[in-house]
Amino acid sequence: MASRKTAPPERDIRRVLDAFRNLVKGLRIADRASVKEYGLGSAQIFVLHKLGERSPLSINDLAALTATDQSSVSVVVSKLVAKGFLTAGKSDADARRNEVTLTAKGKQLLKRIPPPFQTSFIEALDGLAPADVTTLASLLERLAISMGVDEENPPMLFEEARKRRPRT
Repeated sequence: MASRKTAPPERDIRRVLDAFRNLVKGLRIADRASVKEYGLGSAQIFVLHKLGERSPLSINDLAALTATDQSSVSVVVSKLVAKGFLTAGKSDADARRNEVTLTAKGKQLLKRIPPPFQTSFIEALDGLAPADVTTLASLLERLAISMGVDEENPPMLFEEARKRRPRT
């Protein structure tokens, strides 16, 4: 006889939804405020802050520091280069390595902008027991899969994925 799963209590479903609502609200408010105040989305500010901690960095290093995929962080870096906040080019130490560096304009902006919401999110996760973070990650992955919204390399928060060009 197959065992039948019992539904979680309504109270717990509400708690989960309320937690997501609060997190999404915090992310949305932070993103809107950064766009309004600085003309940059929260993902762009997150990248600037990471480069402010250590610069220059390769795209792969920056992806690791932002806990995202290199293709996702590349989209954000391209926007910041276009706005004059970053430069991208060959490393002085190793011509095979491409690096991203803050410009003077980027450094000036960085002095004025507060830490991004993602930083407090990561700090909160760092404050949890490692086993709890592992469990949370597994549960959220299962939830995304069951809802059909799992992507292998999702874009950074509030950034649209680069449109793929059709093959010719």
